[in-house]
Amino acid sequence: MPAQDFASTIGADMDFTVLIVDDQEEMCRSLQALLERNGLHTLYTTQPARVVEILNSAEIDLLVLDVKMPRLDGLTLLQRVRALRPELPVIMISGVATIDHAVEAMRVGARNFYQKPVPLKDLLAEIETLKTRKAQRR
Repeated sequence: MPAQDFASTIGADMDFTVLIVDDQEEMCRSLQALLERNGLHTLYTTQPARVVEILNSAEIDLLVLDVKMPRLDGLTLLQRVRALRPELPVIMISGVATIDHAVEAMRVGARNFYQKPVPLKDLLAEIETLKTRKAQRR
C-alpha cells in the first residue's frame, strides 16, 4: 500500500513551501521533520507521478527530488517539472548517485545536488537564499 502524502503546518512559515519527493517514506518524514524544526512548511509524496498534480494545486517554492525512484526516476521528473514550471528551484538528492547523475541534473536545470544524508546546514542556507529572493520579488 503506498504511503499517504503528508503536509504539516504546525509553526511553519506558510510563505515558503518545500515539496519533498522520495520513494522512501522514512526519508521524506526525516527531511520533513528537520525542515519543520527550522520553521518551514513542507509537503511530501512518495509517489513521483503525483508531482505534476501537486504543482498544479499548491504553491510550491522548492522541490527536493530524489534521483533513484521506481517507475519514474528523478531526472525524468525534473525534465517534466522544467517544462511545467521552469522557474521552480529544484534540488536533487540521492544515496546512490554518480557524478554523471549530478552533471545531468545540473544540465537539465537542478539548482543543486546533494548526496544522502542531506547536509542540513547547506540545504537551510540555500532555502534562506530562496526565501530572500522570493520576498524581494513581492
